Amino acid sequence: MIDKIVLELEKKYKDKPHRLEHVYGVRDTALEFGKKFNLDLDKLELASLLHDMTKYYSHEHHVEVIQEHFENSEEILKKFNPQILHAFSARIYAQEH
Repeated sequence: MIDKIVLELEKKYKDKPHRLEHVYGVRDTALEFGKKFNLDLDKLELASLLHDMTKYYSHEHHVEVIQEHFENSEEILKKFNPQILHAFSARIYAQEH
């Protein structure tokens, strides 16, 4: 599964090497912490690789996904900076893929 996600990331961010570098850096850091604190490394790797999968979706798309999948969507949309709404849509992406 990890290999499939990496291939998708490589394809998705082929023109955004800085984003790909960021995602891999997050993964590496997550795995370091996971080893230190004896956490599930497979789950950490999956989550860290998927965390920016929806980063470049439109604001409207993030809002649509949040409203469709989160009971507290209005609270989320009021409370969080629009720049981090991809954290919520990425969760749904991960669940669906």
